[in-house]
Amino acid sequence: GTTGKCEPIFLYEMAKSQLALGRNPEATESLKLLLADTTSKNITVAEQTPNGQYQNTNLKAAAYNTLGVMAAAQKKYQEALQLFEKSNQ
Repeated sequence: GTTGKCEPIFLYEMAKSQLALGRNPEATESLKLLLADTTSKNITVAEQTPNGQYQNTNLKAAAYNTLGVMAAAQKKYQEALQLFEKSNQ
């Protein structure tokens, strides 16, 4: 587990690395820690869209979107839809 408090941007980068390594449970945990941090909605990150463009979004939305992609990959479509909706709020 993680000890101490990590910066939200570090948690996001760590989650992306964990995902790339196929370590989905750890990635999920990192994203949940990020979402628990109230400052995450005030931090902007560039996310790549399906058409290859980049757009700025807040870290909280990016985390929900990443969790949604993970849920969809596991065929948990209802959960994915709920997570995608949260990313747009």
